Amino acid sequence: MAYKYFLYSQDQIKEKDNVLKSSGKVFVPGTVVVNGVKRQFTQLSNDPTMPRFIDTKIIAQGEMSSFTYTLPKSEKR
Repeated sequence: MAYKYFLYSQDQIKEKDNVLKSSGKVFVPGTVVVNGVKRQFTQLSNDPTMPRFIDTKIIAQGEMSSFTYTLPKSEKR
C-alpha cells in the first residue's frame, strides 16, 4: 500500500501557471474527498517534511486506496 500526503500550495499554483502560460495552458489542481468534502491539492508527496513552497499545507494523508481523488493536470484555457 502507498501512504501519501495530499499537499496544497497557492504559490505552487502561481508558479505552474506562469510556466504554462506561454503554451496557452493553465494548471488545474487535483481534488481529494476528505470527510465527504472535495478539497483541492497541488501535489502528492511521500514526505512532507521539506516542502518546496513555504505556504504548503497538508490537506489529507493516508493510504491512497482509502481516498477518492483526481490528479492535478494542465489544460488549455
